[in-house]
Amino acid sequence: MIANPNPARPLAGHRQYRILVIDDEPDSLRILLEMMRAFGLELASAPNAAIGLRNARAVNPDLIPCWM
Repeated sequence: MIANPNPARPLAGHRQYRILVIDDEPDSLRILLEMMRAFGLELASAPNAAIGLRNARAVNPDLIPCWM
């Protein structure tokens, strides 16, 4: 996968995906969000499952990566 040189816009020919990242470790959440921003993804985050569920209803993400 090639990093998007202009993260404000999706790569040509690609739609912008909405990702909701849920992680209860603040450092892990920050690192994941920083890495994903390089690909021009529309990001939302939550520090726990309860807030994540609420955000999922509001944001309607394409993907919710979770770690157990």
